[in-house]
Amino acid sequence: MTSMLLLLLIAFGLMAFWIQQFNDLMSCPDENFPGKHDKILWVAILIALSLFGALTFWFFKRSRGKRV
Repeated sequence: MTSMLLLLLIAFGLMAFWIQQFNDLMSCPDENFPGKHDKILWVAILIALSLFGALTFWFFKRSRGKRV
């Protein structure tokens, strides 16, 4: 019972992280991305790769100094 609750809490935490990264991406102006279609590409990556895409975007933001 407690292991099921722990898994549920972890799942909600990961889902909240993905939603927060998607929100950050959508709130960034298009001018902050170096290429013309980079924002659309990041949206596709976040949707297609789910958690791995969210982690990739998070590392990308950190490497660019939160400019994106």
